[in-house]
Amino acid sequence: MKFSVKCNKETTLSELLSSNLPLSKDHIKKLLAQKEVKIGGKRNSDGTAKVVSGDFVEVFVPQSFIEELPSVVYEDDDVLIADKPIRTEVEPALVELLKGDRKYLRAVHRLDRNTTGLIVLAKNERAYDELTNAIKERNLDKYYYALVCGCVKDGSHRAYLFKDEKKSVCIVSSSSKPGYKEIITETKLLERKGELSLLEVKLVTGRTHQIRAHLAFLGAPVLGDCKYGNDELNKKYKKRYQQLIAYKIIFKNLSALQHLNEKVFVSNRKIID
Repeated sequence: MKFSVKCNKETTLSELLSSNLPLSKDHIKKLLAQKEVKIGGKRNSDGTAKVVSGDFVEVFVPQSFIEELPSVVYEDDDVLIADKPIRTEVEPALVELLKGDRKYLRAVHRLDRNTTGLIVLAKNERAYDELTNAIKERNLDKYYYALVCGCVKDGSHRAYLFKDEKKSVCIVSSSSKPGYKEIITETKLLERKGELSLLEVKLVTGRTHQIRAHLAFLGAPVLGDCKYGNDELNKKYKKRYQQLIAYKIIFKNLSALQHLNEKVFVSNRKIID
C-alpha cells in the first residue's frame, strides 16, 4: 500500500510519518531500515533526516502494519461514508486506505487524527460540490459521543474561537474579538458516571477542534484529550486519546443527492470508560 505525504512545516522524517500515518514507531523504524521511504523520489533510511515545507515523501506500507482499517458504512455512485479508526489522518491516510479502484475520492469534512467515527467522502466533483455546500448551509447534521470530565448544562452554547496556527491550538472566548469566529455547540447529558459524563454533542458550526476546545472552555474537557484536557484525570483513567466519537450523520435539503435526505447513518463504535 503506497502513501504520499506532503510536508507542511520543517520536521524530521520519522515525525512526519508518525503524525500522518497510522503506524507504530516500531513499524516506522522497520520501513526506514528496509528503505521503503523516499523523499523527493530518493530513498532515505534516516529517521532524523530533515524534511521541509513542500517536500513529498512516499512510503510503501504492508497492510499488516496498519493497526485498524476503516470500514465502509454506506456507499453509492456519489458518496462513501466511512468509520474512521483512531490515529488516522483523513488525508492522506484514510483516503488512501479507502481509495482502491475508485477513480475519485475526496473527504468533504475533517475529523481530528484521534477522533474516531463517521466521515463523508465524495466520489465525484458534483457530489463534492453539493456536500461541501450542504455543510456551509448547515444541511449535514453531525452528532458525537463525548466522555467528559465534569458536566455541562444541556442546551445550545455559543462562543468565539481563534485558531492559533503557530501553536496549533484553538482559544475560546465568550465575546467576539478580531480574528475569532462564532461557534455553536449543542449538548445533551446521556449518562453521569461519577466525575465523568457521557454527552451527545451536535455541531452547529464546524470549526477546528471546536468540540474539544469549547467543552474545555465550558469546564468539561473531553477525557483523554492531551491538548485541552485534564492531565490528572487522563492519567487516572489511563486515557491517551480523546474519548470522542462522530457517531451519527443526517443529511437534509440536498438536491442532486436527494436520495440521501433524512437518512440516518450511525457508527457502531462505543465509548468505554
